[in-house]
Amino acid sequence: SLTVEAGNTATITATKTGTSASISWQSLDTDVATVSNAGVVTGVAAGTTVVIASLVEDDVTYMANCVVTVTGGEG
Repeated sequence: SLTVEAGNTATITATKTGTSASISWQSLDTDVATVSNAGVVTGVAAGTTVVIASLVEDDVTYMANCVVTVTGGEG
């Protein structure tokens, strides 16, 4: 899990073993936190969301998630 204040950033790291796939990032609630293509999470408003890292390699989808709690801000 990760806790970040609204308006601040933190980086989530995902490691891949293959060379052919890139990691895609998604926040399930962008009103709480956003995430960049590099895994940098920005707190938007107080609340909780899940950030998902995924990649497809050799027709297999791999996914990992991180619960992100944003403190401060309005929420």
